Amino acid sequence: AIIALGSGFLVGLRSVRGDMMATAQTYIDKQALFDLRVLNTYGYTQEAVDALGGQPGIGAAEGAISMDALLRSEDDEEDAVFRLLSLPSRINVPELQAGRMPQRPGECLADGFYYTQGDIGKTLTLSQANEADTLERLTVEEFTIVGLCSSPLFLNFERGSTTLGKGSLAAYLYVPESAFDLDGVYTEVDLKLDRDYPMYDATYDRRLTDTADTLEPLAQELAQERYETVKKEVEKQLREGQEE
Repeated sequence: AIIALGSGFLVGLRSVRGDMMATAQTYIDKQALFDLRVLNTYGYTQEAVDALGGQPGIGAAEGAISMDALLRSEDDEEDAVFRLLSLPSRINVPELQAGRMPQRPGECLADGFYYTQGDIGKTLTLSQANEADTLERLTVEEFTIVGLCSSPLFLNFERGSTTLGKGSLAAYLYVPESAFDLDGVYTEVDLKLDRDYPMYDATYDRRLTDTADTLEPLAQELAQERYETVKKEVEKQLREGQEE
């Protein structure tokens, strides 16, 4: 009996690893988790997204917006930090667990680990403790939860760190892109390679490294162009202010 128990335990351990990896691989491929992410301080325009997506070896490119903000529901006594994410259509697609997808700027898809179905219909209000810059970059002040989801961007229980509040995120919310007021600028560009690779595969690691090395000069060039555009806009506003 002891030998049978030990053998069964060993077989279980050896099989669980493969099952867990297969389950994760299926979920990641289905929800199209990004392979590469391109960031810079001033963001990227749709033209830059198209330029990056048109490079050899890239199968898909999508601009995304991410912003941390303090919100509070009618049941909470204090503010909590949420990560607001623009609702994607091709890359990092959330999986709907309950309710429906957001359709208007004031609706959101909420973190299914943090909320339950009983929270659908609840309203979250932007806190006035947010910086003015944060409030100016949103077109609405309230978000109503219309659905719950899981996200390939958050595969464990931790939601990440932030510079707001107590330094950690409470949950994430997916909102329509129209909820942001960034004049068509994305805070990041997510990229998918032209084929799916197995996780932890050496070929995949080499492909990622080679593709990143190839894209980096273009990404820097596009970032510099964006910086020059912002600089010109600010200098124009400064001149007009001085003249006035």
